[in-house]
Amino acid sequence: MATQRDIRRLRSLKTGKGRREWGQYAAEGVRLLEESRRYKVDPEALYFDPGALSERGRQLVDELEARGVPCEELASHQLEGAADTKTPQGLIAVFRHPEIPLNSLSACQRLLIGDGISDPGNVGTLIRSAQAFDFEAVLLTEESADPFSPKVVRSTAGAIFGLPVSKLNLDTCLDFLQDGDFTLVTSAPTASGDSDQLKELSSRGQIALVIGSEGEGVSQRLAERSELRLAIRHSDRVESLNAGVAGSLLMRELYDLSGDPR
Repeated sequence: MATQRDIRRLRSLKTGKGRREWGQYAAEGVRLLEESRRYKVDPEALYFDPGALSERGRQLVDELEARGVPCEELASHQLEGAADTKTPQGLIAVFRHPEIPLNSLSACQRLLIGDGISDPGNVGTLIRSAQAFDFEAVLLTEESADPFSPKVVRSTAGAIFGLPVSKLNLDTCLDFLQDGDFTLVTSAPTASGDSDQLKELSSRGQIALVIGSEGEGVSQRLAERSELRLAIRHSDRVESLNAGVAGSLLMRELYDLSGDPR
């Protein structure tokens, strides 16, 4: 059975302070944990309510126990208090917060930078799309939502386990770009860049695509370093697209330019 210390830790992981103190984050639900298994990322511990488990949930518990992951029972009210969703599926896993050295990302061909994107749903969508369109890492500047908060983790639909995601301050991000060979591409509603220019830059090598928030756009210091600014054409029936949609469309465009037949 889970101890009171375990339960306090689980509850604290719903907060940024708790995640920083423990160096951990939580993921709940069958689908997310199946995705963690697909990417071969095991939790440090699993907590479950036996009476709430589906057949798939019981199978996950059995698989993780066989891999040596500590699996502890929780009472229904304890799991509900620790869960971030209104209808938990009987499973909450605790994962170690990954440590990602920036220099390990210097060889990425496609890098996504989320600049000041505060909405957790948009951050999760961008991470999921980055995985779908073969981007190799995601960096988030300091005003962005925590990529390991419960809502972002859910919004990634498991992609959080499949590629490096790191949050850093803008100065560190700029220093990393300065030291590397990335061509910086940014989005802007009134930009004049086009697909031909993007194709030419893509053929040169590494690209870092920057997506800013819907309200503020890309920060000036990143925009000034950009070699190409792109706008997404759309009907004037809407004023703008949110960051998750805009970023996904631009990542798809780069994916198509790669000539990948998939």
